[in-house]
Amino acid sequence: RLVFWAPFVFAGLLALWLTRLPETLPPELRRGVGPRDMLAALRIVARTRSTVAYGLAACCLFGTMASFVGNLEVIINDVYNYDSEFPFIFGSLGIVLAIGSLLSARVVVRVGLQRLVRWGATWFVAVNTGFLVVAFATHGRPAFWVLCLFIALMMLGISVLNANTNTAAMAPVPHVAGMAAALLG
Repeated sequence: RLVFWAPFVFAGLLALWLTRLPETLPPELRRGVGPRDMLAALRIVARTRSTVAYGLAACCLFGTMASFVGNLEVIINDVYNYDSEFPFIFGSLGIVLAIGSLLSARVVVRVGLQRLVRWGATWFVAVNTGFLVVAFATHGRPAFWVLCLFIALMMLGISVLNANTNTAAMAPVPHVAGMAAALLG
């Protein structure tokens, strides 16, 4: 039961503590919180094409990550019979994801957000196209090390794209950032 109650209690404590933080936005830039104001902010976000496009890309990337996490154990255990090695494999791929995130944070400053998102998308499509070719060539069962290599390369692409597509989605709408963040997740 503690597993279910602990997050609830911590969220409540955090909410209480956050009420102590002062508003940092100058009064003249603050928006109302009434239904009309919220609907106006929603319209702004929904009508900003780049925000919607990058938001949809972020949703697709989240779906990719969710399917990865949900299916990897089945693939590793049932298809390749590496049951006992699964934690090591999963952890190794997680390290690749972390390395990609750290590299992305450094590279985005040098090359810019738009260029990095284009590079990341190109990388992601190229790796997945290569993986598709290999999958067809091996009748859906590539060698285990090839599978791990392609998953690691995909993780690099996802780690670059995940944070940066969210940032690119928020960039055109800083004046309604709260509503954009609520919609984009």
